[in-house]
Amino acid sequence: MAGLLSNAQLAYVRAIAAKGTCDTPAVIKRAPRTPNTGGGNTIGNYVQVSANGLLAGMKAPTASQLQNYGYLIGTKASSQINFPWGTDVLKGDLIEIDGWEFKVIDNLTPQSYATLETVLATKER
Repeated sequence: MAGLLSNAQLAYVRAIAAKGTCDTPAVIKRAPRTPNTGGGNTIGNYVQVSANGLLAGMKAPTASQLQNYGYLIGTKASSQINFPWGTDVLKGDLIEIDGWEFKVIDNLTPQSYATLETVLATKER
């Protein structure tokens, strides 16, 4: 019986997945949140949080993803966007790819043995 993957083996698989999937330049932007006097948060302007040279891959969402997230997607075009493992991308972030802007609506990365960071995003403009 085969054992669990070592850290080195998992890192190798993740590198191969990123190289084969992520081929399009992308920029991740995040709006900083600061506490306000009303007890809530004030959301600032979006600023770049990704490293220069970040690459991403895109594909159409699955039918079950469209069904499960229909209440968030509505009538907007959506995409599943993949990043190399360990990329800092969160719900609410904006992703710029090929002149288009996408808003992250959820992180789809599985909790175990994930090879890529995967998010579901809607096209904003």
